[in-house]
Amino acid sequence: ATATPEPTPEPTATPEPLLKTTVSDADLGGVVRPEEDKWYDSARKGFVDETKAFMVALHWGPNMAWNENMAVKRDEPLELLAEQNGWILVRTADGKYGWGSGNLFRQATAAELQTSAAPANQG
Repeated sequence: ATATPEPTPEPTATPEPLLKTTVSDADLGGVVRPEEDKWYDSARKGFVDETKAFMVALHWGPNMAWNENMAVKRDEPLELLAEQNGWILVRTADGKYGWGSGNLFRQATAAELQTSAAPANQG
């Protein structure tokens, strides 16, 4: 009698490491690090909410007391990384970080995620 071979088990995916363990202080380049429990589990693709702003000033820390370090336009793809005190830590396509008022950002739509398209310029 021949033995019946066992089915090969499906490989289990290795979970992505949490952002808080993969973004170093050096990566942040002087931008305030979020509190440990404020990080999202993974980066969320997003944009400036074009219904609220054409451009958003990003700050060194999560409130208006921090100076601005740059600005992002509404059609610039962003990664939303953490939320603290109503502010969102974002990473730009060129790897820069800053904090912006949370109500001025939105997550990418399913269509934008599929096509990697930015929202159409308005006006």
